[in-house]
Amino acid sequence: MYYMNSSLQCRAGPSSWLGLLVCIMLSCSSMAGEGGQDSSKKLYEWMKDDKHADLSGVSVGGAPRGLIAEREFSPGEVIVTIPVKYAINLGTSSSSTESAMILLREKYRKSRRRFDPYLQSLPKMSELMTVDAAADDDVWWLQSGDLMEAAWRWRNTTLTGFRSVESKRAMFSGHQVTLEEYRWASAIISSRSLAIVAPNGDTLKYLIPVMDLANHNESSKHYVRLADGARAFHLVCGEHIKPKQEIRISYGLLRGDETVLFYGFLLESPFSIEPFA
Repeated sequence: MYYMNSSLQCRAGPSSWLGLLVCIMLSCSSMAGEGGQDSSKKLYEWMKDDKHADLSGVSVGGAPRGLIAEREFSPGEVIVTIPVKYAINLGTSSSSTESAMILLREKYRKSRRRFDPYLQSLPKMSELMTVDAAADDDVWWLQSGDLMEAAWRWRNTTLTGFRSVESKRAMFSGHQVTLEEYRWASAIISSRSLAIVAPNGDTLKYLIPVMDLANHNESSKHYVRLADGARAFHLVCGEHIKPKQEIRISYGLLRGDETVLFYGFLLESPFSIEPFA
């Protein structure tokens, strides 16, 4: 997994698939700043104080984010336990607009701000490297017509979603949501939310503190499940883990173009070169 940053320079020719993807010169400072690491570690410390949460076997590390094993784990062991009360439930809907509204509602809530430590740990807009965080001029640096079309289609969808919520100030405690704030919420959801199968078979989307720091590996056997009578999330070990080894989970079957647009990283070679659908 290779994360992009603002110093990325394209040297590949137009026939190179890597060149088609890598030529995204985003006006972002960095995704792996020291501030992001510090806030993640503060969140980790906050979660450690809850007796129902178990983070004793991992630490925050990697660049720009990641979970590192602090001891050996065997298949079937629970690596991390996060009580459900700490996760933001984005519901069963696949609508990115509704999910963004839920996240922004929690961000601007005036009372019962129980997610503050988590919200403060999330990267700022300038630290994100997804298509939502790019300036319009940056999208033109994409060297693939299909990829550029997909990027504009997604950004137009985001704009449509914003227009449907910009007048609903009552939902956000009177705060007037801006397009940049809406794009931030959309970028966070596309890059960090996890799909969890509930006991009744429904697939729910959640933003789960600490677990959302795990990077992607398509072949990973580790997985996240809803457990303890739906009161907690477990990150379960699927194969032997050595101390100081990075713990990665699978985000699903992703193409390289999807990871660039919605997650901000390039897949390690070999990766799919199938055109964006």
